[in-house]
Order: sequence, then structure tokens, then C-alpha cells
Amino acid sequence: MEAQEPVAEAAEVLKLVPIPQLLEDFSNYDEWEHALFFHLSYYNLADFVADHITPPREINEANHSVQRGPEYVSLRRHHAYAIIFNSVRDLMPKLTEDSKLPMPYVSGGYNARDYDPAALYRHIMSYKYR
Repeated sequence: MEAQEPVAEAAEVLKLVPIPQLLEDFSNYDEWEHALFFHLSYYNLADFVADHITPPREINEANHSVQRGPEYVSLRRHHAYAIIFNSVRDLMPKLTEDSKLPMPYVSGGYNARDYDPAALYRHIMSYKYR
């Protein structure tokens, strides 16, 4: 039996493709988007930015079926939001000051608690193409 290579730890893998802060002029947009989706894909979170979200389903982990319910989906949604938010942290003042582009966290900006990663991503795209 051939020995398998050990799988790299997440921290090691993700360090190899760091997400740069998105610049105000979007000059690093391609690099930012590539790294962002690498991280979202690594954690299997890219669906949260797509137009559709795969509903929770039973999966097999270590030969145990586990129901992924609403709490699990909520945690994954928050994780996707946090990855995107952190990557545009330096741009947030610009994203929130433009009254023509209200923040997507339900109306209420930082005070709302929706944490919708797709809405945040769409807002970033709206700012880019304004």
C-alpha cells in the first residue's frame, strides 16, 4: 500500500494565495477576485455569492451522515460574509459614504444584522461600475 501525502493545513494553503485589500481604484480587482474566490471555494462557500444557494442536505463525513440544518448554513453564510468584508475593510468608508449606493445589509448600514455575503459582493460590484 502506497503512503499518501499529508494534506496541507488550511492556514498553510490559504497563506499561499492571500487576499489583498481591494483598492479604491479597483486596479487590483482581478487579483482580489481571484484570491477571494480561491478562499470561498476552499471553504466551499462560493455558492453564498452566487445567485442561488444549495440547500442544506445530508452528507457523509467520515462515514457518518450529518444533517446540515439552518444553524450550519447560518455559520457558513457568516463565514463567507467575513471573508468578503475583511478583504474590503479599507474600502468600507467609500462603500458606505456614497448615498447613491446604500449598503446592502438591509437598510441600516452597519446597524443591520443580515450579513448577506451575496448582497455585499453585489454592492462592491455596484461601486466598481458606478
